[in-house]
Amino acid sequence: MVGTALPEGYALAAPRQCFRNAYDTAIDHGLAYFEGWGWPDANDPLPYDHAWCLDLVTGEIVDQTWCAPETAIYLGVHVPTGDLLQVVQETGCYGVLDRGRGFDRAVAARFLGWSEEPCRSQPNTCSDPRLPRF
Repeated sequence: MVGTALPEGYALAAPRQCFRNAYDTAIDHGLAYFEGWGWPDANDPLPYDHAWCLDLVTGEIVDQTWCAPETAIYLGVHVPTGDLLQVVQETGCYGVLDRGRGFDRAVAARFLGWSEEPCRSQPNTCSDPRLPRF
């Protein structure tokens, strides 16, 4: 997702508290909560673990943590509100997919369909000589 300026009616919240800020905004305003990675600027070489909200009606990103969300790029997954509330209550942490100990596969399995089963599919072997080989 490409960032948008902070919509009217929202103010910047606590810096470096994106998971709590996004949680509060999602619950208080009925927005969709997203968690994943964000680049505060398209020229940043590395992403940050990040959380933000999306207004599904307007398509605007609501990121109250970063000062200039209109310059940011976001890559993440939607965490449904019911799952968000349940995980935060169970763990006592605002982060859902990564609470400082790495990616939590068990939590992701609840709403992403994550599977611990190894992939058993075989790679596609194409013998068309016109296709490039890598």
